[in-house]
This record gives sequence, structure tokens and C-alpha cells, in this order.
Amino acid sequence: MAAWIRFSLAALLLFGLAACDQQGKDAKDTKASAEPAAVHPPADPTDKKGWNKFINYVAGQNMSRMRGRPTSFFLASSQEPEWEGRLDGMHESVGNSLARGILPRSLVIFASPETTAMADLMVEEFEATQAGTLRDVRILFIGAAEDEERVKAAVAPSGAEFVFHEAK
Repeated sequence: MAAWIRFSLAALLLFGLAACDQQGKDAKDTKASAEPAAVHPPADPTDKKGWNKFINYVAGQNMSRMRGRPTSFFLASSQEPEWEGRLDGMHESVGNSLARGILPRSLVIFASPETTAMADLMVEEFEATQAGTLRDVRILFIGAAEDEERVKAAVAPSGAEFVFHEAK
């Protein structure tokens, strides 16, 4: 009799655990199937929080097969104080990073409300990059469609994978 009671309790316990596991799977499936709302760049070019949210959203869409945290180069709006100094500093920072080299399977993001200025910066800095030094690196340019081809052509000799996302 005692064996029968133990068997019944064990069966009830297993049945309860299976039901809990199924509920957990259903909740995960529902959460996974929910598409995150699309995020767009802010209308105000000086809205740094809005730009940060947009860049993080786009980065999340481009992280497949990448490891670690992405590196982001964000050039603030020309409406910001001391913009010329920030632009010069960005040139130096990007140039130094490209000269040092970037680990394979890394994502490097370039974005700015001043898309033409960022495209100009990328073209200039990638021209100084040695051919083939960025294999297995993904370069993500968030900018204007009219700048895509010239930036893509500048990045190509480095061996990096170029990805474009229109900032619209």
C-alpha cells in the first residue's frame, strides 16, 4: 500500500512539473514571437538619447555571428557646441582604432545626424587602412542613401563586411 501511495505522489509531482515546463515554453514562445516595435531616428538631431536608442535598435538587428559588445562611433549634430573639435577628435579616434586593428567577428557602427560628415570621415579614414586588415569585421554605416556607395567603396579594400542602414 505504501509503495502505491509513493508511486501516486511521484506521478502527480512529475505531471505538475511537466505542466509548469509547458507553461514556461508557452510564455517564451509568446515573448519570442512578439516583434519589437521599430525605432526610428529622432526628428531632433540634438536628441542624443533618441539617437542612442535608434543605434542600439539597429545594432541589435546586425549582431548575428558577432561576439562581444559592438563599437560605436557617433558624431553629434553640428548644432552642438564645439562641433568642429568633436569632428577632429572623431577623426583621430577612428583613425587610431583602424590602425590598431579590430578583432574578427566584431561589429563597428558609424552613425550621425550629420550623415554626410560621417560618410566623409569614413571615406578619409578607410583610405588609410591597409588592404585586408579587417577580415571578419562587420562595418555598419547608418546614414543617407546617397552616401552608401562611396562609403561602401572606401570600406571594401579593408576586407570588412559592409552593411548599410538608412537613417530614416
